Amino acid sequence: MGTYYVTKESQEIAGCRLIRYGIGCRWREILGLSHNRQAVEWLVERCNTLELDPIHLEDVVQDFLWEQGEPMRTIAG
Repeated sequence: MGTYYVTKESQEIAGCRLIRYGIGCRWREILGLSHNRQAVEWLVERCNTLELDPIHLEDVVQDFLWEQGEPMRTIAG
């Protein structure tokens, strides 16, 4: 089982800083899921509390994206 954590990536576009948060564990990182740090922290907490096996991380992230209103997003990373 992995211990999950929040990832953060920052990008500057036309003079504006864009920050997106993702989820990671020892075996995998999925970057740029949301601008909402609190939502990603909730996801990380749930994965840790439920001791999610990393093999299921992509499915959980797809469900998370669906709930966040981004159901067609492709996971890469």
